[in-house]
Amino acid sequence: MKKYLFASLIIGSLAVIGCDRTVSSSEKKTTSSDGSSSSVQQKTVEHPDGSVTTKKESKQTSGQ
Repeated sequence: MKKYLFASLIIGSLAVIGCDRTVSSSEKKTTSSDGSSSSVQQKTVEHPDGSVTTKKESKQTSGQ
């Protein structure tokens, strides 16, 4: 009986904690005539508490 109680407590705690859910994700890559390139990634995440955050990351490389 104790094993079942312990297992149900672990499973219940995982259900309460939850994990982040990706709402949207996008990436845009561009290359200019001089050979340099850039990319912009944007990701929107919904957290277990209902809050939503958006993260934007930009990277640039030179063509030389």
